[in-house]
Amino acid sequence: MKLPIFQKFRSYSRLGKVFFGLSAAIVLLVLAIYLWNVLQALHMDPHSYNCVNDSMMKYICHHPYSSSISWTIAYVVLFGWPLTFPWIIIGLLLARRRYMRSSHGQRNTSS
Repeated sequence: MKLPIFQKFRSYSRLGKVFFGLSAAIVLLVLAIYLWNVLQALHMDPHSYNCVNDSMMKYICHHPYSSSISWTIAYVVLFGWPLTFPWIIIGLLLARRRYMRSSHGQRNTSS
């Protein structure tokens, strides 16, 4: 049984397949980092000195899910740039290629 998504994936260019692979890796990486941050925040003792007196730690203790989003973004920006930088470049190249392909047949010939 052949699924339509796999047939569409086969028709992608090599650059499209690399972009798809990088996208999947980035999504999995972001989910893993978020889960790791949430687990670390949930394991903190809410009655400890840090959770009661330190303003940043108090926010992490009382709002583990929302604070983990900001920490996940920080980790991805600081340590995930080797994946995100080529992903952005390849995405721009693919968008340019699609734009050139779509605008090529639609040139305005009126004066």
